[in-house]
Amino acid sequence: KAGHAAQLGAPVQLASVQTLAIRAHVRPPATVVVWDEAHHAVASTYLTIREAYPGAVHLGLTATPQRADRSPLGDCFEQIVVAATPAQLRDQGHLVPCDVIAPPQVGEGGELALHPVDAYQRWGQGRRCVLFAATVAESQAFVTALREAGVAAEHLDGATGADERRQILGRLASGETRVVSNVFVLTEGVDIPAVEVCMLARGCQAESTFLQMVGRVLRPAPGKAKALLIDLRGVVWQHGLPYAEREYTLDGEGIVARE
Repeated sequence: KAGHAAQLGAPVQLASVQTLAIRAHVRPPATVVVWDEAHHAVASTYLTIREAYPGAVHLGLTATPQRADRSPLGDCFEQIVVAATPAQLRDQGHLVPCDVIAPPQVGEGGELALHPVDAYQRWGQGRRCVLFAATVAESQAFVTALREAGVAAEHLDGATGADERRQILGRLASGETRVVSNVFVLTEGVDIPAVEVCMLARGCQAESTFLQMVGRVLRPAPGKAKALLIDLRGVVWQHGLPYAEREYTLDGEGIVARE
């Protein structure tokens, strides 16, 4: 939209959604608003900020244009443009290939194909791993069992303080810690390319959540040839393999794996 084109050299403001929400009286002017993790754009806090920029062009960026509650992103954006698919990024070397180990079908009633300790010892083989559990109690129990088996493991959840969380993830990045178990904490905003293994010890209804979790281990790093997904619940039978071809839309479905 030519009428909204930003002038060359115009200042760029970087801010978190939380900061803009709190400081409503000092929001900077803008002709273009770029939203990171744009699948959150229909949340109330985001909508309040959006309403403060009615004349601006709004550009949303996300790897997963889908919400677990199936709210359509078309309520905020007019058009979707797929800049590159995960498979294309893999082929261009921006992501690494991913092996998948999974049971022959989706686990019923929370049943796991194997205990995470046995799975890690069998396939993780000392590599840095992010483990996703269904509950905080389960995550803590998995960490206890891993430690008893001689694996350096730690747990974090939503109540873990920011400083402690940074320390835990720092130890994972350095290799001092081999497994970090969590519940819905490390799905987004975590960049530790050296992590090679994603272990799912939980189910997953939203395809976007599945892709975000697996995405934690797909980034390239020195000496990292490929990633490994250990899927103990058979989630891939529900949502497809990490690099399966998918359709992206602005309706409530958002992401649909192609047959």
